[in-house]
Amino acid sequence: NLELVLPALEDRPWKRDEGESAPQAEPSAAVAPARGPLVVDVRTPQEFATGAYPGAVNIPLDELPSRTAELGTKDREIVLYCASGARSGYAARFLQEQGFSRLVNGGGISQMMRRRT
Repeated sequence: NLELVLPALEDRPWKRDEGESAPQAEPSAAVAPARGPLVVDVRTPQEFATGAYPGAVNIPLDELPSRTAELGTKDREIVLYCASGARSGYAARFLQEQGFSRLVNGGGISQMMRRRT
């Protein structure tokens, strides 16, 4: 059996790629005021429970169509991630089709965590 062990998630700030502006700390509620990017984990609740990016909101990919109102305005920056980047890619395409304009596919959880170091 392969067991996934994730590092502690709450102790380091997000590191952006060169040229990207740094986000502000974000409360967990998806409908919080838009001060920085909303980080959305589109994995299942079970996956989310094993560890998640700090401040991320869990909206599983299959629930996204019925929960888009929780994302706020369509011009808010939204960073999506999952286990590998595939589901977050599907989520980004879906949201783009719904009119959301500032979407970032953060890839997988390991890629998200590397941005923090």
